[in-house]
Amino acid sequence: MSPWSALNNTDDATGIADQVTIAERDGVPVERVAYSAEGIPAGVTLEYHDDAWRPAEVPGGTPLALPLARPPVPGGFRADPRRLRQRGETVRFSWELPWPSPRVTLELYDLEGRRSRRLAGPVASGVHGEKPVTLDALAPGIYLAVLRAESDDGTFTRVTPLRVDGDHP
Repeated sequence: MSPWSALNNTDDATGIADQVTIAERDGVPVERVAYSAEGIPAGVTLEYHDDAWRPAEVPGGTPLALPLARPPVPGGFRADPRRLRQRGETVRFSWELPWPSPRVTLELYDLEGRRSRRLAGPVASGVHGEKPVTLDALAPGIYLAVLRAESDDGTFTRVTPLRVDGDHP
């Protein structure tokens, strides 16, 4: 279709601006997508990327073009060491974040998804941060250390594995 249809700019009383119906050439509906116009600039189109229908990232849309790859969020999360061999060993968690002043939470989960303990937070952090933690009394196994950071600019989650050996009661 040319020009590519723009989205409505105003929601109705139910909070929906429009329902877009995607149909095959013979007119058989394939998918129906309801959307809200809240926070979407005028003239922005609806496009499929990241396995969902979302507002286009390019003004005027990109009809018939391949989806644009989103740039990766900068940052990282590490545990050193990642293998605890003896009781009383300290792990130094460190991170780099994409914003200057987020709030950070650091938690430890077992492989069944149960939170074993909160290690820090939520606390204010800078772009770079670190937290040394002595992990006593953990059962042997593999754990996932999860860093969550939030700011007005977005959210950031990273996971790193941690192994606790059998001689670490």
